[in-house]
Amino acid sequence: MNRLTAQRGRRAILLPRGHLAFSLTVLIAILGLGLVHRSVLQGQLAVGQRDSVEYLSVAESLSRDKGFEVPFGEPGDSIDFEEPQGVLSHFPPGLPVLLAGAMILFRVTAVEAAIGLQSLAWAAAVLLSLALVWSATRSRWRAAIVGLVVGGFLFTQSLAATSEPSYVVVMLLFIGVGATYLRTGARHWFLLAVVLAGVGLLLRFAGGALALALATTAILSNTRWPDRVRDSAIALVVGSAVPLFLTKLIGGGSFGRSF
Repeated sequence: MNRLTAQRGRRAILLPRGHLAFSLTVLIAILGLGLVHRSVLQGQLAVGQRDSVEYLSVAESLSRDKGFEVPFGEPGDSIDFEEPQGVLSHFPPGLPVLLAGAMILFRVTAVEAAIGLQSLAWAAAVLLSLALVWSATRSRWRAAIVGLVVGGFLFTQSLAATSEPSYVVVMLLFIGVGATYLRTGARHWFLLAVVLAGVGLLLRFAGGALALALATTAILSNTRWPDRVRDSAIALVVGSAVPLFLTKLIGGGSFGRSF
């Protein structure tokens, strides 16, 4: 194998030459698509579902320094931050933490923070799916089809305060970073994949989706199959274990909810 072929085999999935210019272009594209998505929402967000209400109310509790308290019993109950009904356990804590951080940083309401996050996550997921498929197939029409499918599915999910858009972004990043590690063998990519796996489980209890991300990561790499599966599994298991136990300690939720 000559040097040129070897360099191509070890290239990063998501970062071509000219990292800075590429990163700035992607950032501008995400902001642009996010603004389009936000304009379509017109400042409205469906908050009637239990998960949306719980995410938003717990984010409000966090912004008030009350921890992961759930200030209501059942959907439709009045929200009372002085007499909480328990702590967050049925849903993972990642989304409320992101929303509370945005509320404090930008001085916005929980709904406004959710709208901004959903718009950015939707745009990032569409662009990441395009980039991954293009990198794997070099086919524009395949990338376009996948981008449309991802964008269409996540658009419906982004109309409420749900964790799906942010979770999909993290898993797409895991796939790209994990496949880059399997191609290059650079340890920092592996460590980043571990972190992304953990962040994914903090956003959503979805063990089946983690397995799908593992399989996709293995397919995108060009190393031997046993090595692909082993290294991808290690990244997922190690990265997911810590936040899983932390979530159990915070709210006492069931481990079964993770899968």
